[in-house]
Amino acid sequence: MKDKNKRILVLTPRLPFPVIGGDKLRIYQICKYLKEQGFRITLLSFVQNEKEKEEAFLNKAGKIFDTIKVVKLTRFQSFLNVLVGMVSSKLPMQIHYYKSKRFSKLLFRELQNDYQGMLFHLIRMAPYMMEYNINGILEMTDAISLNYERNTKVKNSNIRSLIYNLERKKVLEYEKKCIKRSSRCVVVSEVDRDYLLTKVPEEYSSKIKVFGNGVEESFFNLDRTKTKKNEIIFIGNLRSYQNKDAILFFIKEIWPDIALNNKDVRLKVIGSSPSKELMAYNGKQRIRITGEVEDIASEVKQAVASVAPIRIGAGVQNKILESMAFGIPVVCSTIASEGIDNLVEGQNILIADSPGEFTRKLNELIKSETLQDKLAIESREVARNYYTWSKKLMNFEKVFE
Repeated sequence: MKDKNKRILVLTPRLPFPVIGGDKLRIYQICKYLKEQGFRITLLSFVQNEKEKEEAFLNKAGKIFDTIKVVKLTRFQSFLNVLVGMVSSKLPMQIHYYKSKRFSKLLFRELQNDYQGMLFHLIRMAPYMMEYNINGILEMTDAISLNYERNTKVKNSNIRSLIYNLERKKVLEYEKKCIKRSSRCVVVSEVDRDYLLTKVPEEYSSKIKVFGNGVEESFFNLDRTKTKKNEIIFIGNLRSYQNKDAILFFIKEIWPDIALNNKDVRLKVIGSSPSKELMAYNGKQRIRITGEVEDIASEVKQAVASVAPIRIGAGVQNKILESMAFGIPVVCSTIASEGIDNLVEGQNILIADSPGEFTRKLNELIKSETLQDKLAIESREVARNYYTWSKKLMNFEKVFE
């Protein structure tokens, strides 16, 4: 069915390819699903340099988008926007970061075409929806204010933590404004939805819809039955503050005891953009930092466990869903397990929050093949039955009705 009622406009702060990081993966899968439902998609997005611009026009996203139009916004321009905005505005920094007159003009020209609906990814794109009073769909993913609120409970003294504390109220107020101004808001979990519902009048509750995250069907094909399992793995985009905090917490507070009591076990950290602080551990204490990898399946074959000691964050942790699909036992924090239903402690997952509890449960798992097999089998079945992308995004097209 090729008519204007199957055309949608999608606006993203970054190109959704290459597919790295939770937000890129999510919007990529949403667009892929909509394409499979017969929609023709025009993408408007930002690029930082000419290389990204070339990738956009080569359309490396599997031909999901019919048209891709981009605006160049360098980091220098974005940082300048933030500095000016901090002085003259009460809006969150990330709103200033993606401010662009050229992008606004591009959207204005695109509005002359007929679209069934418009999808704005993250609150960073909401200003463009509000500027032209568009009755659009806002794909928020997480309740960022919940993320920031949790940061205040973790004793970090770095600059990022300070910024989160300063930005928390601004972000919450802006999220409330977004809910009021959009026609629908989409979040990744009931935890995020319930948190936001405590912040807005009841009349807006019907606007917030939940569509969770999932995994690719191909993840279930990994066979690890004949592989020696002697690696603890951590998967995540290391540009993310939440992931950086989690893995450094693990290395400093948990890994020393694990390494001391399990001489054959190594730690492998998989993810793009590791920081200098993290790279300082590479090659020491049986720790390997891989950086970005082309084929994640080949990197996790020897995993005896996947860890996710997340202390700051909201939403659904893809690293847990992916590990479950691969058949890798997971040890994670309570926060990391949120948004994933059907998890039962000791049956398909191990949950721990304090360093001592995390260490104890991980040591028990490493030493018990019976427990490893039980968690691997049970968690994979949960992922297969409930957490494929096709299941989690089912009926997403109805948000445009």
